[in-house]
Amino acid sequence: EEISQVITRKRNDLISTSEHLDERLLAFRNVLQLHRKAKEHLDDAARLCDWADERVKMIRRAKVNVQQDVALTAEDLQRLERDRDSVLSKLKNGKENEVVDLLTRIQLLLETSKQLEVSSIDKDGLVEVSQQLEERFDRLQQILEEHGLDLEALRKKMEDGNTYFEN
Repeated sequence: EEISQVITRKRNDLISTSEHLDERLLAFRNVLQLHRKAKEHLDDAARLCDWADERVKMIRRAKVNVQQDVALTAEDLQRLERDRDSVLSKLKNGKENEVVDLLTRIQLLLETSKQLEVSSIDKDGLVEVSQQLEERFDRLQQILEEHGLDLEALRKKMEDGNTYFEN
């Protein structure tokens, strides 16, 4: 009888230990998943920041040509307008939504890691990259607006100087 009780107690201890290990394993898997998501979000943010930076550089080069009043033809102006419209279109038809979605996912990850008390997530890095992403896309939006005004002024100037100007 006593041997049976000891065996039952040990079996129950083993079952309890097994359940505890399963819970810990699941917790570690969840933490690992959070780390993977954090890395993915950081990579996505870097990619989007690079995309915005490249567009800002492209627009700045075009602005320099317009501001230096390089002898631009009507075809040059149309190309500059098309380039600007193309960037605006990509921004409005996908990139802005992608940024908003990523910022939302980052915020959700930060809240989840706080609720689960996961301190090993790079919270500061995620917050910083979120701010950078917002700043870069705000700057791109601003420079596109300024460039649009410059192109409008150039078009008006060309139209005023040439009664045969064609769109």
